[in-house]
Amino acid sequence: MKQFSQVIGGLVVLGLAAGCTPNLPPGGSGATDGADIPNGAIAPTIDEFDFDEIAGRGCGMSLRRAERSPQDRQYVLFNGLVQHSLSEFDVSMEMKIDDQVVVFSRTDYEGEQFSVENYPWQRFVSEDGSLVATVEVEALPPTAPPAGVPSSGESAVVIISRGTVTVERDGQTDSVSVVGDAGC
Repeated sequence: MKQFSQVIGGLVVLGLAAGCTPNLPPGGSGATDGADIPNGAIAPTIDEFDFDEIAGRGCGMSLRRAERSPQDRQYVLFNGLVQHSLSEFDVSMEMKIDDQVVVFSRTDYEGEQFSVENYPWQRFVSEDGSLVATVEVEALPPTAPPAGVPSSGESAVVIISRGTVTVERDGQTDSVSVVGDAGC
């Protein structure tokens, strides 16, 4: 009987210990202090935004999570031109990282331009230098307007059929699969 009581007591203690463990977010370790990540680095989180949350507007590239519909109007990246004068402009990109809108500047690109200063591979660095974003996309060729329809003079919209956006901070990354469009 004594052995039975010890077994039951041990199970009760295990049950209490199991009931005291924190609820962890899906897919997450629950670690927020960086204790289990080398050098205390915490992976960035790519969040979604709507255009009311960012400064970017006009010509550029808008990317959303691949599983999102355009009607959802939730994006992970807007890359466009910031004009300083008639002949001077910068390429600026905005994302929402860790629930904060972050402005990035392009530092490198590769491939053939497909629309408004956008390329198949681009690298951006945040203004404070703590985040590096790499954007790799596949753009479909723009379609010509239907026969008999005059051109508006604006550039055609290019469909981004697939891609990946990766954000890195101190060796830790978050990546999302994306689709979207680019143009004016």
